[in-house]
Amino acid sequence: MKAKHTPGNWSHQDGKIRAEYNIAHINGCRTTEGEANAKLIAAAPELLEALQNCLNYFEDREDADHNGEGYVLNDEMQNAEMIRAAIRKATS
Repeated sequence: MKAKHTPGNWSHQDGKIRAEYNIAHINGCRTTEGEANAKLIAAAPELLEALQNCLNYFEDREDADHNGEGYVLNDEMQNAEMIRAAIRKATS
């Protein structure tokens, strides 16, 4: 799936989320909470990529399970569904 968002790497400084240009400005960035929000937003592209890689792993395990080559734990299936929901939220 081709990303619709500005490609990473994103960074933050003084409340500005940047790629090649400013993407967003975080109000209250000089607070602990504002700084934490800026860090989380700046990490978004890498977090999305990591979730997509994790989902590929879980789906490969599910495929192996359906082919009788392994088994998937209920926790793994629940995690895979949580990952799918997060990816949909980020990309819809």
